[in-house]
Amino acid sequence: MGLTPKCIELTAKNNHPLILAPGEFCYLDYPQYKNDLPEFNNWGMPVTTLEKTYQFDPTYNLPENERQHIIGVMGTLWGEAIQDINRVNYMTWPRGLALAEAGWTKMKYRNWNSFLQRMYPNLSELMKAGVSFRVPFEVAP
Repeated sequence: MGLTPKCIELTAKNNHPLILAPGEFCYLDYPQYKNDLPEFNNWGMPVTTLEKTYQFDPTYNLPENERQHIIGVMGTLWGEAIQDINRVNYMTWPRGLALAEAGWTKMKYRNWNSFLQRMYPNLSELMKAGVSFRVPFEVAP
């Protein structure tokens, strides 16, 4: 059993609310594609692509009564290796959009192709606001 399922089990057993941030989906300081590793102290972090973040299922396919205490999801970004705010934004967006949809939308209502189409207007708004982001070239039409 992995760390997150064990955490879900223990927090439920002790009646504690839980906000999920499993590294394989929610650590935004992980590289977004192979060799995207400019941080100076990269320790071999796994790649977490935009699509992988989108595929996160916060319910872990558990029955409703076993996940009542899961109250949300959270993206994390460990900043000790990030040089400036532009790099923070680059690492966050558009994966932050994917994580938001993963947290708010049930798996049965999610559609990767639909997400991609809806992502572009959001990226346009980020650009207008002067927020840097990683251009998701690997999914561009």
